Amino acid sequence: MVEHATGGRGNDAPSEPGAAFEVILRRIAPAWGFYECVPIDRAERLLAVEGFDSVIAAVAAAKVSSWEWMPARAEHLRGCSRAEFLMRVTPETYDAFFNSPFGYRAEYARSKKRGVASNRRLIDSITQQLLAYAGAEAEGIVAASLEGMDAKVWINNDKVELARGPAAIAFERWMRASDRRGTRAPCGTELLVMGGWVDTEGRERIDPNKSLRGFEIHQRGFS
Repeated sequence: MVEHATGGRGNDAPSEPGAAFEVILRRIAPAWGFYECVPIDRAERLLAVEGFDSVIAAVAAAKVSSWEWMPARAEHLRGCSRAEFLMRVTPETYDAFFNSPFGYRAEYARSKKRGVASNRRLIDSITQQLLAYAGAEAEGIVAASLEGMDAKVWINNDKVELARGPAAIAFERWMRASDRRGTRAPCGTELLVMGGWVDTEGRERIDPNKSLRGFEIHQRGFS
């Protein structure tokens, strides 16, 4: 049975977190719930996700829609490029991936180390599918990019607006952040797989601007 948070709200979560955290359905992840802007059937579905392995399986069952070899624009990455793949998933898979207490962000919420490991497990599970889509002529350099330490999966930010809208996920650490966009629970159908930046020899160049990505997702739900 799902019970929504009590207390009034404006366009965001209540200003008194102590009262607001009469949160929804603490069945699976004690610290993770949903506010009343999330329909009950959606909250029940998200909290029924059985674990990150089920998220991996759902993403792996999706289709690759497109890919490109993207040159870096930043001066400190001059001469580097990376593989970028667009995957089209079902709305349910997208929701489980991004918004469930056993999804991608939830793995980072538990710990940065766990999130990084889960990110790598997900990429490894779909690498062969991505390489097959890219074609044999690109396989070596694309594989090097996907194996990179900076390789990652995320939602297509061009299709959603995280900066606006009501807080949907009641996760206290993210609610304490000065920017609460991590508490949003967007809907969509597009995931991006982005490899690490590599030079023409396939050697990765770590992007120092992204060195805090795991910590940021852990602390506030986005990077």
